[in-house]
Amino acid sequence: MLALGAEVPRDLKLPGRELSGIHFALDFLIAQNRVNSGGGVNPVQVCGKHVVVIGGGETASDCIGTANRLGAASVTHDISEAVSMSDRVFVLSRRPAVVKKTFDLSALRRLDPLQRRDDPAFGAVFNAIWKEFELHE
Repeated sequence: MLALGAEVPRDLKLPGRELSGIHFALDFLIAQNRVNSGGGVNPVQVCGKHVVVIGGGETASDCIGTANRLGAASVTHDISEAVSMSDRVFVLSRRPAVVKKTFDLSALRRLDPLQRRDDPAFGAVFNAIWKEFELHE
């Protein structure tokens, strides 16, 4: 599952965006609020799944907490986790978000997530991703 957070849902032009299991954050959260109020079933089922949250702020925080409470196997919203567990990492630009850079991690696929953190490539990729955030601006 991939939950995208924004005030108004905005599609991201990412490869695979059209695949099942990719949802807007508000669709997930609003449906869960209905469930919590005694009405209906959330069509976005996260129990036992690996969840990736893209975005920041309150909506992302709500998705992280809700997915954890609903029993997600893991929730990733962190550079170290992304590099440890992903095949690719997409860095998005400022709003309106577009893919700024893609990091292909297929060379690390042979390693499990803990082994990846000990590989020299981990630090190099982590630092390169961090630099893409342009925090100095």
